Amino acid sequence: MELLQSKPYQESVQSIIVDEAHCILEWGLDLRKDYSNLAMLCATFPTVPVVALTATASKADVILIKESLNLKKPVEIAANPAKPNIFYENIIRKGNDLEFFQELLHNQLFYLKSNWITL
Repeated sequence: MELLQSKPYQESVQSIIVDEAHCILEWGLDLRKDYSNLAMLCATFPTVPVVALTATASKADVILIKESLNLKKPVEIAANPAKPNIFYENIIRKGNDLEFFQELLHNQLFYLKSNWITL
């Protein structure tokens, strides 16, 4: 802890980013105790911005994540999780496995090539 509070560390840390922040709730108390220490890390660097990312937390979990990180006046950005380019489709398999997968991959590659955006 002393090392984290040293001047070089205090001046070097630019941000604290917690990916898969829902794991704080899922693993923080039992499996990965380090998750439960993230609030202390945030408190050690009070002027450093904290970013917590998750795509699977419920509204109640988001509140608990904010509390567990001891975030004051956090900005919350929520996006619609609907992705029209990701979908489930039932495909009835015809022929043997190799022919089926070759045709499936060929169709997907054709789709990707025809919808590819070049910059």
